[in-house]
Amino acid sequence: QETISRVLPLVGYFVADVEASVRHTTAEQLYPLALFLIEKGGQTGLQHVLSTFMPFIFELLADNDHDVGVAALATLCSVTKCLPPEQVEAHILKGVCTIAHQESAGEGR
Repeated sequence: QETISRVLPLVGYFVADVEASVRHTTAEQLYPLALFLIEKGGQTGLQHVLSTFMPFIFELLADNDHDVGVAALATLCSVTKCLPPEQVEAHILKGVCTIAHQESAGEGR
């Protein structure tokens, strides 16, 4: 619970940082943090990953900086392996389809 109340609010600031290196590092660190939340937080942790982390990962995936997008893609693949199959379809495939149709995100990929 302490992780959720102290760390999660800060993640959004790092995702929106003006420095690509900060966003890149954040993208790389989202998987270990998501894994921790899922393993230690059970269903509550999983819900935080789905409701908070997935939007951050998709935001970073559509980042204008290529390296940030690549790191976010690796994180997305890793986090997806930790999710129940029904959550993959509901949250991941929907997000990927949305990004695929966004013109600006498609230009960077």
